[in-house]
Amino acid sequence: MIGFDNLIERYKSLQISKSQKHFLIATLLSLAMWPFFYYWTSLDNFLSESLLHTSRRFVGLFTGKTPQPIVYRNLGKFVMRDERASLLIGHVCNGKSLYYLLIAFIFAIPDRKLKTKITYSILGLIILYILNSLRISALFQIAKKLPDWFHVFHHDIFQYSMYAVLFAIWIFYLKNTGNSQSTSQS
Repeated sequence: MIGFDNLIERYKSLQISKSQKHFLIATLLSLAMWPFFYYWTSLDNFLSESLLHTSRRFVGLFTGKTPQPIVYRNLGKFVMRDERASLLIGHVCNGKSLYYLLIAFIFAIPDRKLKTKITYSILGLIILYILNSLRISALFQIAKKLPDWFHVFHHDIFQYSMYAVLFAIWIFYLKNTGNSQSTSQS
């Protein structure tokens, strides 16, 4: 088994660029932090409950009738319902994985200023959160009016759409922070 000191020596002896070393460290940190982040129940409950209330407000804004919230914090269950439909917002639907991927990617890219990384992370999180709330609101309406289509929208159309938005945010970040910052730091 390789000791920690031996691992550090191997890392220092790698024949890779500074940018590649930064990316390697950021990737390893992201992988090491994922289990902690993934199993953080308080964060799951916070995200799911806030998503429930924001989505309810969107439904009320668009339809004039706000669904009722049902919250079981100790079970991690958050439900939006009215007389025709109910929708469970589970922990896998709260967007935590998308948020994590966004931040991990932004911080893994070298040669960007910390302020820029934080700014893009916050703006990206806000965009993803609002779109996820709209997604939940739309799923609630689909459950009411087109229940046969719910599975297709939930597991395919909206899921791929959220990943497409995440990818677009990454591309926007790379395109708008690349040349100007790397040349100004040289």
